[in-house]
Amino acid sequence: MSGIKVKSGIINVYKDKGYTSHDIVQILRKLLNLKRIGHTGTLDPDVTGVLPICIGRATRLVEYIQNDGKVYNGTLKLGIATDTQDISGKIIEQSDKRITQADFELILNKFIGEIEQIPPMFSAVHYKGQRLHELARKGIVVDRPARKVYIKDLKILDFSFPYVKFECACSKGTYIRTLADDIGRELGCFATLYDLERIAVGDYRVDESISLDEIRKLVEIDDYSFISEMDTCINNLEAIYLDDKYYFALVNGQRINMEDEYKPNTLRIYCRDRFIGLGKYFKDSGKNYIKIEKMLYQE
Repeated sequence: MSGIKVKSGIINVYKDKGYTSHDIVQILRKLLNLKRIGHTGTLDPDVTGVLPICIGRATRLVEYIQNDGKVYNGTLKLGIATDTQDISGKIIEQSDKRITQADFELILNKFIGEIEQIPPMFSAVHYKGQRLHELARKGIVVDRPARKVYIKDLKILDFSFPYVKFECACSKGTYIRTLADDIGRELGCFATLYDLERIAVGDYRVDESISLDEIRKLVEIDDYSFISEMDTCINNLEAIYLDDKYYFALVNGQRINMEDEYKPNTLRIYCRDRFIGLGKYFKDSGKNYIKIEKMLYQE
């Protein structure tokens, strides 16, 4: 192994059970011998699946991946509620009410679209300087304001009472544990999350993800092809390709006078045949300008 040649980019990691998102970052820091690495959202230790990791300058793009929609495959168990809202918790309520698939399908539409969720006490949400799970472990329960989240799609994959496999496409910030708990209460029989796998974050799909073991094997042979270019995580932004003569002005933070008009939005800026950063289009005294706001390329 001679050392990593790619200093910035995105790794579509498949997180196995038992690891926190922070564990994955720490392992990759040692494996790649890089300090600047960040994950793009917390996955509970028992949850498996897609966890995009940003390295180098791509860590400045974490917010764009965090804002992407997520898709999960999960299983909930009907008949019990737990204090953590998943199967790792202590059972706090039980019911012997038998639910049919038809009963389940009847209430699903109530959970599609914009809904409100109260974050679970066993979560990383901050409350007066402490994480909620830290308070929960001390037996403290505090009032939490409801949050709006968006469920794009929710469907049953398999119904075998008391287990229901489902797929859920949702916005960032959605607690699937809470969704399972809320569904159980709506059915009048309680429910808890039995297992969960994240199968997509934006364009990062589970079938294209790579495990830590696979990464270790590739690093041993100096193969870093598992690191994708950093601009792959912002393909949804409009791209603009500028003439090479503008390069030094752009990297020095100067605005570039443009003939064309663009939508007033963040743009991917390319110059000298490479992605160099994010820029803004704006008007000033009737003229069109583009200026780099986030420089991401380093010579």
